[in-house]
Amino acid sequence: MAKMTRRALIGAGGVLLAGAAIYGTGLVGCRFVDRNVPDFFAAVDPLEGVDPEILRTVGIAVVAAYPRYSLPEYAHAKLAGKTHTAAAMQSTCPVERLARFQAQCCQDFDDDKFVVVEGWIISETEAALCAHFVA
Repeated sequence: MAKMTRRALIGAGGVLLAGAAIYGTGLVGCRFVDRNVPDFFAAVDPLEGVDPEILRTVGIAVVAAYPRYSLPEYAHAKLAGKTHTAAAMQSTCPVERLARFQAQCCQDFDDDKFVVVEGWIISETEAALCAHFVA
């Protein structure tokens, strides 16, 4: 067994400390990088600022792939049953509503609650939002 010297111990501690510092810096740096938030859909206030025809087109694709979204009560339950969207639906502030919809879209992806529609991966919240424009 090799003898542990003070120099080796200090060197190992330095390497561990440097590794921890690099890891911590990476975590802090990641806070400033935009997440892949689906702003195209989430930037709806509810649904101001986005061409309704685009939302309708995506909604038709959602309903074709997942027919249950064609039921207004199903799509509404998908939105009202989630913490952030339920709060967004009650809010009158466009900025808060947008932030809540975006937070819910992120939460959906974190919880693996998404659907695949014509090669697009969209959150359940986005799918329900677009399905409202089909009727």
